[in-house]
Amino acid sequence: MYFSNQQQIIDRIINGIEENKKLFMISGPSGSGKSYITEQIQKVWSNGRDNNSLVLAGEDYLADAELHPFNKCFSGNEQLKKNFWVNKSKKTLSKLPADVPWIGSFLESFVFDLLHMGESQIESYNSSLTKEQLDMVFKLRYILFKGNFLICIDNLHWWDKSSLDLLFELLEGRKSNMGFLSNVVFIINITTNQTTVDEKRVERIKKNFNFSNYNAEVISKEEYGNVLTYLGLTKQLDNKLVELLYSATNGHLLVTQDIIKYINDNEFTDQDEYSSFLKNTSLSILIEERLKNYGAKGEIVTEVLKYASIIGRSFTFLELESLTKKSKFEIKDIIGKANDLSLVETGDERAQFIHEIVRELFYSKLCDNKSFYYNAAAEALKIVAPAKYLTRANFLLQAGLIKEGSVLYIIEYLRKLRLKEIVDIEYTRSLMLYAKELPDDRYINIMKISYNLYHSQEYEKCIAELDTIENMYPQLLLAERDYLMSICLSKQIESRSRHKAVNCLELYSNFDQLEQEGEIWSRIMSALMVAYVHIDDSINAEKTNKALFMYLGNRAAYDVEAQDKINILRRKSAAVCSTTTALRFTKRSVEYFEPQEGSNIPLSPFEYYMALNNFAANAIVCGQFIIAFESMIKVFNLVKFFSEMEFPRKEIIMNNYIISGFLSGCLTVEQGIQAYNQVFEQINFKHSDHVLLRMNQASLYASNYDVHTARAILYSLVEELENKENVEIYYQYCVESNLMVVEYLCKNKDKALELWNKLTVLQPIIGDKVFYVKRNNMIKKIFDQEIVSDGKMWLNMLLEVSPHSNTLDNIDLWEFYGKGYLFSDTQFWSES
Repeated sequence: MYFSNQQQIIDRIINGIEENKKLFMISGPSGSGKSYITEQIQKVWSNGRDNNSLVLAGEDYLADAELHPFNKCFSGNEQLKKNFWVNKSKKTLSKLPADVPWIGSFLESFVFDLLHMGESQIESYNSSLTKEQLDMVFKLRYILFKGNFLICIDNLHWWDKSSLDLLFELLEGRKSNMGFLSNVVFIINITTNQTTVDEKRVERIKKNFNFSNYNAEVISKEEYGNVLTYLGLTKQLDNKLVELLYSATNGHLLVTQDIIKYINDNEFTDQDEYSSFLKNTSLSILIEERLKNYGAKGEIVTEVLKYASIIGRSFTFLELESLTKKSKFEIKDIIGKANDLSLVETGDERAQFIHEIVRELFYSKLCDNKSFYYNAAAEALKIVAPAKYLTRANFLLQAGLIKEGSVLYIIEYLRKLRLKEIVDIEYTRSLMLYAKELPDDRYINIMKISYNLYHSQEYEKCIAELDTIENMYPQLLLAERDYLMSICLSKQIESRSRHKAVNCLELYSNFDQLEQEGEIWSRIMSALMVAYVHIDDSINAEKTNKALFMYLGNRAAYDVEAQDKINILRRKSAAVCSTTTALRFTKRSVEYFEPQEGSNIPLSPFEYYMALNNFAANAIVCGQFIIAFESMIKVFNLVKFFSEMEFPRKEIIMNNYIISGFLSGCLTVEQGIQAYNQVFEQINFKHSDHVLLRMNQASLYASNYDVHTARAILYSLVEELENKENVEIYYQYCVESNLMVVEYLCKNKDKALELWNKLTVLQPIIGDKVFYVKRNNMIKKIFDQEIVSDGKMWLNMLLEVSPHSNTLDNIDLWEFYGKGYLFSDTQFWSES
């Protein structure tokens, strides 16, 4: 072996890995063989049992794209793609910590602790990482669960700030909160003669961790002849020609390999011809010569690779289809020719330039037409990855489209506000610069204030603030205003607010109205679907749901985010489907986000939390009380396991926990009442859910013989609803249905019948109409027979009059609707 320096580094790193060292850093100038070293180590590593590797690579022209190395790696990861299509059948969904204390004296402290988990974030990566960075952490944990992993970090000097910050947290947490990385081997490559995007952050990584450092050197002139032989030179060159070849390549291994290939494939009549070739050659000339020999096909390859050079060192065929407007068949054929020419390496659906220097050569060909290509790249990314607003904005700015780029830059800022991410000073400065493209800069400040109010659950104040944004801004920014406005309006119980929530968004049902912005459109349509449900418009809710599924389904084969969104939509299925169908769809959502078998790390803890809750909620209505309660135990164990994370609206999971626990017999009625009391003591409700929780608590009081307390609670809710203007039918129906029963138990039969007559004309679309009717008919039968009952006996009175019958999969909605009191589950529909 004649790569003395390179081989020494390979041997030392392999020995270091065997000695259980985990951190290695290779530095050196371009062409010193760093990539070769890493590739050789990967080959040796792959021979080990259950050994796998990941590559996270920085790219020069995508240094502004947040989390690009991670997104690029995960977008092509087969394990994440496979998770969407695999039909899971395991019975145990997760192995989280021991069950929560759901009986005895522990309940009171448990409820308090649960509601306040996430507020104190000591020893927590959640406190320092953004939502998107956390998503990367959980995807990484999901992938690394099985096997031994080597993570190769290429071109660290080209990593964006967000990726560098995340890498620092990953490395720092290996012995604590990132323990899943404790046995992972990291090899980092840095090119010393190229510009570093963020010197300060790179130096922080270098200095804070105990790397085994190695310096790769360019091949020396003295060993160059032996290197040529090792790399496959089949022809004899005298020492003078070897020196000329060294001068032509400067010892760069990639260029050397290319020239060797050219020499081996071509005949030279004498040493003078060799000498002339070597004096006038370079990698670019060799590539040009190779493409020229391909004739017209070479020109097509060149044009496509020029587009590819904007995307980065690696690219997908789909991206090139969108960029070039060529068919998938044409792209595969062209990239296949590029592969034959040793310009790229191909996979099933993606390819990459064989080296960054080759990509740079094609990028340099853009010349004066860069604006055209950058605009095309921005348009392609709009189709393939619409949510990458910052990358798209930078492409548009490079193309000279300042106004269009500025709008996307502002939309990225709104995304940060929506996810409660920290916005650094540098980003804020740039934001203020681009805000000058708007009629005025008040929009940005108002949206910032509004999101702060929204996250504080000050919905009415948020609505008032948003109302001050005039309709003079670009359509996309007005759509973002209306999106937040609609969500806040949907939190109000009055019908007028909920109709306004629909009116805010209906304008955007037409994809073209939003300039075909897929991420914004799908987010708005998801909110619109829920808004339709809240005004009892089932037809339009179902149409919107169908349109969303069609849009996301078309993207699922190549877009991991679309796969996530499909399963977010599935967990909202009770909004538009029958409960039995919703139970099956929410189960699919649970299975998608759940941990792998034997693991306790979900694909996304936040989404798993909400999917489990909604599955349990649907299981309650389907009469599967034990299954629902077991699912709620899993939710609580999840919250305990990720105690440093702030999960949303814990009162929702508390409600389903209490109801499923009581109906399954796992909680006593006294424990249920006690738990509700604590919820009301700990949470200052600023939305309509408190009506349902108080109503459920009233039903528990009635079940515990205390019908008078139940009656007082229900009348206070009736008064609250009457003070509102045309409240949503579901709330009115549930409250008055239980009040009707309580009035009968209080021997006020006439009032009970008055309420019964009123309920017969109310038909909420949430829930199952057939069972509402059956329930009311059974209640009327009992009223007519004047059957005497107390609050506890009444709980199962309807089931005694009309027994339930087991059906397929043990689903029986009458087991729920046949209870004497109409309980309400609670679900996550708006959060995503």
